[in-house]
Amino acid sequence: MWQAMNAGDVTLYDFRVWLAAHEMMARRCCMKRGRTAAYNAAEIVGFLGSGSEAKVRQAIGRLQRAGLMEWKVEKVSLSTVRRENELADMDEWEYLLSSVQNNRRKVPIPRRLIRYLVKSRNRTLIATALGHLLRCLYLRGGRCVSGGRCKASWVADVFGLDVRNVKCARKELMAAGWLIALKARQVSLNRWGLPLLVNLLWAGTGSPRLTKAPPLERARSPKTPPPDNHIELSARSINQKLGRASGVQGKESGEHRPNLKHVRLEDLKNPSQLDVLYRQAKADGVVSGSPAARLQWFAAAEHAMAVASSNPCGLFVSLCRRRLWEYITQEEEDGARAKLKRLDYGEGSRLLTTARMRWQFGSSSVCAE
Repeated sequence: MWQAMNAGDVTLYDFRVWLAAHEMMARRCCMKRGRTAAYNAAEIVGFLGSGSEAKVRQAIGRLQRAGLMEWKVEKVSLSTVRRENELADMDEWEYLLSSVQNNRRKVPIPRRLIRYLVKSRNRTLIATALGHLLRCLYLRGGRCVSGGRCKASWVADVFGLDVRNVKCARKELMAAGWLIALKARQVSLNRWGLPLLVNLLWAGTGSPRLTKAPPLERARSPKTPPPDNHIELSARSINQKLGRASGVQGKESGEHRPNLKHVRLEDLKNPSQLDVLYRQAKADGVVSGSPAARLQWFAAAEHAMAVASSNPCGLFVSLCRRRLWEYITQEEEDGARAKLKRLDYGEGSRLLTTARMRWQFGSSSVCAE
């Protein structure tokens, strides 16, 4: 259903109608014998709290054309088998399935949460709740078992959202009492995410708020330093090597240009060449253009050089293309951040100086021992 919404076949309003249909079917699952179910659009309008019957019928028509619903007065089917068969050969669908571990299992969804999400007009809030259901709620032995770890970056990657907005929506779900955060060490948080519990006793009172997205980070672009004054340039050509005016430049004198299809170890060690590879990956759609993606790119290079003994370049490409950011440690991320500061702001960066002092202090302590 979410893939259909990202493809533009259905809208967020259609998604809410689809969720409301689940609640309608759940209310009729224990009917007495001899009674026949009757479905109407007016009941869905009551669940949504907005719109009209005509708008709901239009949404039902789009869902039927997309292969996500079959609507009759006496019977409603929400099977998505036809849609899944149409997407079987698409790379995007295969990537979404591979992103969710054990994607064939049944995920229990509390009906109170469905009624809560039906009234929400926040796309990110709905995706955040669904993502935490996939990672933190299971059905074992006929009982609901709550507890798991979920990273905001994973939710943003799977559902195609911004990480900052996902964190904002998760805070709202915590404030509402549906999610309960547990304590954990920073190392485990970086690797596996925040440990969470789904509150199975949650009353689901109130309506979701329309929270605003957090403000964008201020763009920091390095400025060109002012020119030095009173510099007398010499017109002589002493001790100067003149370049060739024409001809083909040999391989020995030519400078290596980084290529994403053939990554070399020198590219991982040189921050400027690594940044060129990042821009190529951004143009090919391998990574996004956010500052967090750029930091993950440099941190993956740090991890590959620190862990791999035979093929660090292959490990780096595999980490970036498969987006296995959870294997990056905090120390490797700090080293990547220091390289980015030096690349963007030069040697005089305050953060780079502090990191270098910490490294010198740590190395002197080891020598003393």
